[in-house]
Amino acid sequence: MSPGYTEAMRIPLRRGRLIDEHDGGEAPRVALISESIAKHRLVGLDPIGQRLRIGDGSLYTVVGVVGDVRQMSLALTESDAVYVPRRAVALCG
Repeated sequence: MSPGYTEAMRIPLRRGRLIDEHDGGEAPRVALISESIAKHRLVGLDPIGQRLRIGDGSLYTVVGVVGDVRQMSLALTESDAVYVPRRAVALCG
């Protein structure tokens, strides 16, 4: 996701901070998680600072918790979401 995505999509920040232009590239890997993940999967823990394995198994540090959003359909109840910054890719050629 690009900086400003959560604001454009009107996804509210509940705790911590949003992803910004300093995240990505060579910066440490960070992520935002939805409230539902914080509530159901990190029971009794402060989600800020927790480390999660995402995608290819890379570790990401949670820097913020955002409101739940129905991603695919209003009929679906699953609102777990993880948002990570786009990482710069160097092209060789």
